Parts: sequence; structure tokens; C-alpha cells
Amino acid sequence: MYKGSYLIDIPQLKTLHKVIDQKLYGPLVLKGDFSKDKVVNLSGATQTLGGEIAYTLVGDTLNAEINNVPLENILGLLGHKKDFLGKAFGKGKYDLKQKSGVIDLDIKSFQIKPSPTTNTIKMLIGKDPTRVMFSSTKFHADIKGKITHYTLHAKGSRSNIQITEGRVDKVHNTHTAKLKFVYEKYTVYGEIKGTVGDPKVTIDTSAILKDKIDQKLQNKIEEALGGKAGEFLRGLKF
Repeated sequence: MYKGSYLIDIPQLKTLHKVIDQKLYGPLVLKGDFSKDKVVNLSGATQTLGGEIAYTLVGDTLNAEINNVPLENILGLLGHKKDFLGKAFGKGKYDLKQKSGVIDLDIKSFQIKPSPTTNTIKMLIGKDPTRVMFSSTKFHADIKGKITHYTLHAKGSRSNIQITEGRVDKVHNTHTAKLKFVYEKYTVYGEIKGTVGDPKVTIDTSAILKDKIDQKLQNKIEEALGGKAGEFLRGLKF
């Protein structure tokens, strides 16, 4: 058996794309200890992304604990758009041989950054999604080879976001998911479609406009009829 310590300083991860079969970006510094008897046993941590990511590798099993790491930095490491804010806490497990794993994160102070999509929602419902800070946000991902399935559920005092059926396919370079955004009495549905590095969000504007037209029509009928007839019609859909 032998053991020792290590310090790995990588100025640019993109130079290792062909070596590690994974596209990662930015610098990374890893520091820790290792030993080997029958299997490799390695432990360490990195503060490169802000906060700390502590990890252990025993044989082919990699475990990681994420503590107070800015979401923007994680997205940048993976080569995704930095469209979200927040601090990530959680755990991940990955089998290097099977190339499969799972990630569970709690994201504190989750927020959406301004984008054409948030501008569209603001225009349609009169509420700005970027001003909402979600108090509870859960992210779950299952990794199997080059395909990752994920979900995200964010809750605020008057709003929530649900991203379901998320699928990132690195074989075909596609990213798809279903989106639901609720703000007070408004519900916005959408879809995520596009490439892994550049997914696009489309909003179902017709459903929002129909709800607005229906409400205006009900209000007009109620004003015209008044009384019990108006109260009865309040609950009807046209």
C-alpha cells in the first residue's frame, strides 16, 4: 500500500476535452490525499467555483458534497448559459465504470436572470419573473451515459416554477423539457427545445391571452347583469 497528497491546477479544462470525454470549461484546482491498496482511495476538495465541493473516489465510485456554490459557476463549468442565480447545496454520486449517477441539489435564493423569455412573460401578464426570489428550490438529475434526465421545482411566496421531463442528450446534442410558471392567478406554460449549449424556451401565449379575454368577457357580463346573475356567471367559463 502507498499513499500521498496531490495538488492539481488546471488553467483551462477545455484543453482536456478529448482526454476526459467531457466538455468542461474554466480553471479548476483540486487538492487532497490519496492511497492505493487493492483499489484507489482518493479524497479532496475544490474552492475554485466558490463555496466548496468535497469529494471521495473509492474504486470506481465518486461521491461529492456541494456546499454554498454559486449556481452561475456550476453552469459555466458545464458550458451552459448562466441564466440563473442562487447558491447550491447537495450531493452527487457517479460510477466511473458504468458512467451513471445521480445529483440532488437544494438551491437557496434561486432567481431567473433577464432574458427574451422573461420579457415575454412580463409583457403578457404584467409581472416580472426576474423579481421573484424562490425560497425553496429542488433539482434532481439522473445520469446514464451521455443522457441526463432532470427536474426542477422552485417555490416562492406567490409563485412557483416546475421544469419536468428534462432531457439532455449529448449524443444527439439536444435539450428538451416542459415548463410551468405560476405567478399569483396567472399560469404560463412553455417548452425547452434546442441544443445542449443553446436551449430555447417557447411560451404558449395563446393560453394566456385566452384567459385574459375570458376574464374580461365575464367582467362585462357581470357588470351588465349584476346581482345574483353576475355572481353565478363569475364561475362560468366561456
